Amino acid sequence: TIPVLQEFVSYSRGCDIRCFVVGDEVVAAMMRQATQGFKSNVEQGGRVSVVKVDNELRDLVLKVSRGCQLRMSGVDVLLDQSSYKICEVNSSPLFEGLERASKINVARRMLAFVSQFATSIKSQLPKKKKKKKKKKKKKTKKKHNKQKKNNKKKKDKNKAITRRNNKKQKQNRQYTIKIIKNKKQQINNKRQT
Repeated sequence: TIPVLQEFVSYSRGCDIRCFVVGDEVVAAMMRQATQGFKSNVEQGGRVSVVKVDNELRDLVLKVSRGCQLRMSGVDVLLDQSSYKICEVNSSPLFEGLERASKINVARRMLAFVSQFATSIKSQLPKKKKKKKKKKKKKTKKKHNKQKKNNKKKKDKNKAITRRNNKKQKQNRQYTIKIIKNKKQQINNKRQT
């Protein structure tokens, strides 16, 4: 495992904001507050209350979610004295406390988005032509060798896809770090002026 170091934001100790993104919309947001320690997760006893999302928070959350190439995500945001700081982005976030706090049926919003997305993808696919069934022939050595070559090609292709996905994940992490650094620089510039 790789250790992750994270800046301690004392102003936000024991509380954060969870913004739930579906498509290009922040459908709901809640403030989570720890009852003990610094972990504010609802599953660990954190209290929740609804949060009105301002333009700055909405733009930041959507930008980060897009940067991670996620169509649905839970973005956890820490509060600094004059700005927001991204804590983490969850690709499969829990939302029980969010539904309770916001009275929004998040699951329904997710299903509507997935249904609409699937329909749009399906309409873009080429239609398949029906093929006539042919009688199966016995396998010959040539056919067997050809299958071996095809299997090897598939394995090589899968390895290439895995390498590409790993590269994308690395780029996403670097992009998120870049966004955080830019936000810090903006805060420092505001403080200096």
